[in-house]
Amino acid sequence: MDRRPGGAFRGVLFLELETFPLAIQPVLGSPLFFGPFCALKGVLGEEEVGVAAPQDKQSYLERMLGLTSPLIPVMPGQDALMACLLGISPAQKGPFVLLSGTLPFVSSGALGVCLDRHASEGAFASVLIVNGPKEQEGASLRVGGVILNDLGPFPHAETFKELLDIWDASGKRVDYVRLEPPDGFDVRFPGEVLWAFDRARQVRLEALLNSGVLFEDPNSTLIESSVTIEKGVRLGKGVVLQGNTSLGEGVRVGSYCILKDVVLHREVEVLAHSVLEGCEVMEEAKVGPFARVRPETVIGKRASVGNFVELKKTTLGERVKANHLSYLGDCEVGAFSNIGAGVITCNFDGVRKHRTKIAEHAFIGSDCQLVAPVEVGHHAYVGAGSTITRDVPARALAVRRAKLRFVLDWASSKTGEDERGG
Repeated sequence: MDRRPGGAFRGVLFLELETFPLAIQPVLGSPLFFGPFCALKGVLGEEEVGVAAPQDKQSYLERMLGLTSPLIPVMPGQDALMACLLGISPAQKGPFVLLSGTLPFVSSGALGVCLDRHASEGAFASVLIVNGPKEQEGASLRVGGVILNDLGPFPHAETFKELLDIWDASGKRVDYVRLEPPDGFDVRFPGEVLWAFDRARQVRLEALLNSGVLFEDPNSTLIESSVTIEKGVRLGKGVVLQGNTSLGEGVRVGSYCILKDVVLHREVEVLAHSVLEGCEVMEEAKVGPFARVRPETVIGKRASVGNFVELKKTTLGERVKANHLSYLGDCEVGAFSNIGAGVITCNFDGVRKHRTKIAEHAFIGSDCQLVAPVEVGHHAYVGAGSTITRDVPARALAVRRAKLRFVLDWASSKTGEDERGG
């Protein structure tokens, strides 16, 4: 990919040094500048869109945010708009759109209207005028972008304002187009970022309410823009939904649950204070309260995962029950099996992880340790308190405990215990 100045693209999003910390603030899960970035890509179709950013911030954009678009360096002290103009190949055919990264609510539709006006007016340049969301009528306006047909050669100018003055003096027609709210809301101060976050959240909540989602306390929930929710879903107080999470029809999520990159199928119930990430829960299953489900886990139809149970890289079959205080890691559990309280799959030998396989209709008693790699056959039983280090045959009972013995009158041998209140 060409990352040198003179790249072949028609649109550039510019990020200024002064507002860079605000432009990368997350708004419903995505950096604030992703809004105008997506709008720019939307209006230009499949054309490549570049990003002009301070030179010392470019590695952050690539490494931390995963940005793959061509990058144009803005040198220290350089005007960001001028860097955009110098960073596009003059051989490219216009029109060209340069857009600020601090317009979180600008839409492709609004930019399309601006492009149409630019074409119909026959202007040399169209300057997009914006303002802060809380500024009063008559406040000083800000430049939010520019549309150009011709990229050069440009007269020498240190700033875009100087370039505008030169164009005006030379008789070139410059059209000033005001982006109306909310498209034209420009975020350049911390208080404006807070406003943008609240507005984005409010718009999201209203859309979900209109689609039939039910909230216990809408103002306490956080739902990122990438989350999909079907009708009839019920969300408790303080629920956080992140990433590529999808909730099917009739799903119920209890208070203070956190879900990230999770798929919940129809009629799943997640009880309060559960944390799920990177997993899939099939129809009518039940999880929680206080459960933790880690990535690469699949919970089968009508299965039950109870309080203080942790799952990691585990597959539970249909109607499996693991209701109390267990850790199942790197594990497969067949349909209709029962996992007792305190069961642990010992999956790590200090060097490598190993898998445990439990076949269908197995019964694992309370407080058992299954030392992987190990398999438990179908319809097999493991007695409570056993440590299993070898495979258990199908339909067998495995019991491994220390022999019970009694030391009679042992308490009396503890000299002075009664006197100490023991």
